[in-house]
Amino acid sequence: MDTTMDEDRKEFSPHNRNNSLSALASTLSASSSLSGVMSKQWIPEESYNEMDEPINSQEPNSHNSSSTATPHHSTSRFKHYYKPTISESPTLVSLCQKYIDEGNIDGLARIARNRGLPPALRQYAWPLLLSSHPYAISPSIVAEYPGSYSGTGQNLASTDDDIVPIKRIRGDISRYRKRLKQQQEAASRQKSASTSRNLSRTSTVATQTPSSTSPPGNNAFSYYDSDAVNAYLNESMENQRYEVLEETIENFLKKWGASIPYESGMVWTAFALADWVDPVYILDLRHPQRKRKQAEVSHQKESITKEVIEENQIEDTTDSSSSDSPSPSPSLSPTPSHSSATSGVHSESSTPELTPVGVWEQELQQHSFSDVFEKFMLVLFHSPPLSSDGPSGPCDSHISQRLSLFLSIFKKLLPELSDYFDEEDVLSSIGGDEWLLWWVKWMGAKVWNKFDRGRAWDMYLGWRPTNPKEATQFDVSQADVGVDPFWSPIELESDSILAPHIQHLFVCFAILKSKSHTLFELDQSEIRQFLTQVSKSNDMESIILEAGEAWRSWQWAEENDESD
Repeated sequence: MDTTMDEDRKEFSPHNRNNSLSALASTLSASSSLSGVMSKQWIPEESYNEMDEPINSQEPNSHNSSSTATPHHSTSRFKHYYKPTISESPTLVSLCQKYIDEGNIDGLARIARNRGLPPALRQYAWPLLLSSHPYAISPSIVAEYPGSYSGTGQNLASTDDDIVPIKRIRGDISRYRKRLKQQQEAASRQKSASTSRNLSRTSTVATQTPSSTSPPGNNAFSYYDSDAVNAYLNESMENQRYEVLEETIENFLKKWGASIPYESGMVWTAFALADWVDPVYILDLRHPQRKRKQAEVSHQKESITKEVIEENQIEDTTDSSSSDSPSPSPSLSPTPSHSSATSGVHSESSTPELTPVGVWEQELQQHSFSDVFEKFMLVLFHSPPLSSDGPSGPCDSHISQRLSLFLSIFKKLLPELSDYFDEEDVLSSIGGDEWLLWWVKWMGAKVWNKFDRGRAWDMYLGWRPTNPKEATQFDVSQADVGVDPFWSPIELESDSILAPHIQHLFVCFAILKSKSHTLFELDQSEIRQFLTQVSKSNDMESIILEAGEAWRSWQWAEENDESD
């Protein structure tokens, strides 16, 4: 297989946005625009309660369509069952912590490839992995249309507003923020309704205690005051977060915008990266003004916490029944220390727990979010130079070739679902390829669950162009790290392993395969909606292993076809 061709990267021109990917599968021509995607009122759902298919589920019942009337082949089932995550192994979590403290990037990369990283440690591990990633050290970016910009043919004459469209960036961030707020408000209403129902069923002594019915004193700090201050501080931090993300994208475009024009996907990629690498916290290391502002916020939180504790002590001495009353305020204490991340417990908060900046080693303080985002984008858009033989056009781009390869994999390894997609015209007509662009080009940004996406990105960021068996020596305690999911029985002695962009295609295939039972029960519009809002997988570790199995099956089939 020519991995150079498969690594290709491409962004689609606006004038081709109405072409379907069904034509691309046969002609290698593809084009689309992501502008339509951004208009959809959707934010990736983080709930575990969304419909999802167990990996070891039974084959679906016959569908009304003729394509599903026959039994599925064995390829529609996973060979793997539930696999424990790295967070369930205290030994590996401690080993990750050790490698981060020691700066052992080779060891950290191996764990990231084979088992993924503890979510709470991605804050520290991803900047380290990106700092030594081959694609970040030696960037290779091929312009979408060499010698021209935005179709004008005048690259040098383009203005700063063309390269850094600030209004578009702010508009996309504003739309993201609005949708996120709507989602949070809906979740809050649902939680409040559930709490009200629970309170209506039972009557507690807490609602009748003097501490909850009597007005607070002049110097008292009530629950509602604390809640208001906390909301204000959170809003202030969120505003700063959005400002940092806007600044980050602008900085990237100023440097790389001539080769990588702005798309809305950049905003979603930045937010997906910020799910695990806090932008405000990291940037405080580089920007003294923000650091001072953060210190003021921390001081306010500490003062509030002290007042709340003192108030609690007064109430405890004056009311013997206060132990039955609700907590007077939410916790406003500073974030936990770094050691809490090594407990092995999987934290699923919106951002990982952070260490106070003062305990970071100097080498870790060199990574701002802007630097991390730039390096990640260089990995995302890595594209070896195209062959100079013959004319170059949209169908010769890297992204077009990746999409075409994915469709070939899909059709060959999962023919029943591929035929059903054809019958339902899932990839045809306007908008049929939008979900596929988010899956392949943007590596799941916006459309995948953040925990599944984070696990897949662990593997890509841990990729190194050396055979895992030839890596440097590791601790004996690493015995349960396992092997690279994309090991090859044919190339055990090779000095290179499958490139991350090709690995990603098989991860996409494995996710589709894990959802096949549900997809067979949906029609065209429901399938498209489902694929642009993918629910959390029950067992992402098995999906990663299945992706490796699918690649080996594909490799074997390709070699047999060539021999025939």
